[in-house]
Amino acid sequence: TSPVKVGTGGAGTGPASRLLQPRSFQEMVNVVVDQQRQQQQSEVSPTRTPGSGPATRLLEQRNFTKEGTSLAEQMLQDRKVAQQTQLDLAQQLEDERLKLRALQSELDALAHRRQDAEHRSREEQYRREEADRSNVQLRHEIEQLRAQDLGVRQEKQDAERERANLAAHLTQLQAHAEQDLREKAALQNELAMAQSSPPRMVTVERPSSAPLDQIHQWIDERAELQECLRAAQLETAAAQVEAEENLLRLRQERSEFERERAALLREVEEERASRRKDQQLYEGAMEKELVAAEQANAARVSARQMRAAMQEMEIGASSKNEEDDAWREKVNRELMDMKAQIQSERNATTAARAQVTLLNQRLMEADGQMRDVLGSRSCSMDGALAEERDALAREKTKLQERCGALERELGGQQNEQGLMLARVSLDHKSERNASMDAHQAALVAQASQASRRRHVEADKYEDDKLRLKQEEAIKHEAARMMAEAQSGALQYQLDEKNMTIAALKGELTAFKKQQSHEAIQQLRRGW
Repeated sequence: TSPVKVGTGGAGTGPASRLLQPRSFQEMVNVVVDQQRQQQQSEVSPTRTPGSGPATRLLEQRNFTKEGTSLAEQMLQDRKVAQQTQLDLAQQLEDERLKLRALQSELDALAHRRQDAEHRSREEQYRREEADRSNVQLRHEIEQLRAQDLGVRQEKQDAERERANLAAHLTQLQAHAEQDLREKAALQNELAMAQSSPPRMVTVERPSSAPLDQIHQWIDERAELQECLRAAQLETAAAQVEAEENLLRLRQERSEFERERAALLREVEEERASRRKDQQLYEGAMEKELVAAEQANAARVSARQMRAAMQEMEIGASSKNEEDDAWREKVNRELMDMKAQIQSERNATTAARAQVTLLNQRLMEADGQMRDVLGSRSCSMDGALAEERDALAREKTKLQERCGALERELGGQQNEQGLMLARVSLDHKSERNASMDAHQAALVAQASQASRRRHVEADKYEDDKLRLKQEEAIKHEAARMMAEAQSGALQYQLDEKNMTIAALKGELTAFKKQQSHEAIQQLRRGW
């Protein structure tokens, strides 16, 4: 027989495997007979004793042949049982490989889902940036409208001052015209009295033409005053037409602003609908991942049962030979080394989880600081809006008092024109108050929307973190299952499983690095 090599780790190299090599039944009988003959010859002394003749040897040879036949039959049965056991072990190993491939496909599906989640997060960030840009553009347009509003108010104030000046000038012209009319009537009365009274002197003198010239001059001045009055009335009508045009332009701008506001509200509603749809898709993906995790747990339980059965079969198969015990000790040592390596990986995973917990604490602190800053900003914004509202109310009260004074001062057509302008000013102020209230409501809505967006992002981050923890747990469990499934396999299977574990460990390390990088990036964006 060839020497036995203990601990080489090859398949079919032990003495039991050599005995199980395919050979004929007669060869096996001859081998057993030769072994027994050699043993008998070594025990028999060279001297001839009774019972050592040819007949005795023939009888002994027949007995040896029967024993060898029975031993050969028993060995053949053992070989068949061992071959069947080996086939069962091969089938079980093939089933384990299929389960490992299924777990690998599940890991690939989880990686694709993670890529889809990253793609959705990038799209969400792009939408947020677009919304921020649109908000900035809307604020710029609001500032332009405010500047235009200030220009229109300045123009209206200039028109009011000019109208007041024209009214004062018209009043002066009317006073001068009335004084001229009184003087003219007095002169006409004097002229009539002079013409009606008899002359006192005998001599008749030619009357002077000075009073008539003065009367004609007064008539010309009155015509000039009437022309100035008509020009002032035309200027007042032009100012009124310009004020009406400005009012119409302001109304058009207000309608455009309302249309833009309605478009922005529609965009906001569409954004909310898209976010709700993304949330529903995300919840569906999470449910699928939970189902996959449950299936992985069921596969892990079945793998444990299979491993226990394989260990029992290996113990039953290896209890026939001492060399198999030595090989099993070697495999156990390698298994202990693998378990120590897995424990070191678990320690590294625990350290990574502690680091992720620290990052989560920092993120929560940053979120609290951001909420405090946002609360202080919202309080300051509310105070500023309240002050601006009070200032507008005071300005509105002053304008109402001024309009009342104008209504009391002006009379006739000028009074109607003043009332119309005052009403236009009041309408403009009411529109401005309404626009400021709408702007305030928009700012409050933007603040609440930003707060809700931060809460949604925080919830989404927590869900992603929980999902990543579940994925890490599944990966660790799969690695542990693969490592424990190697305990009853041969050396080349152990090498293959070690390579698989190394690949999974590299993938897990890359995944952890990527997740920590994403967490740091999110934390920086939060700061």
